[in-house]
Amino acid sequence: MSAYRVAALAQGQTIKEIKADYPTLTEEQIESAIAYTEAYPKPGRPYPVRSFRRAAGALAEMGIFDAIETGTESAKE
Repeated sequence: MSAYRVAALAQGQTIKEIKADYPTLTEEQIESAIAYTEAYPKPGRPYPVRSFRRAAGALAEMGIFDAIETGTESAKE
């Protein structure tokens, strides 16, 4: 995982949350990624500030996926 992606996650998540989503990263690696990207900003489009897991979890809590039909019910009719 690139330093830029880790630093982007740190803008929207705590270090503890990043470690939970990416257990192979250490706190030192996360802090180093943040420092590196501050010294050498990434040109171009920014990365998302939340991991897919957290973004999908937030959508699930809102009930977004409750309205999605799996197709199994309509196949029985």
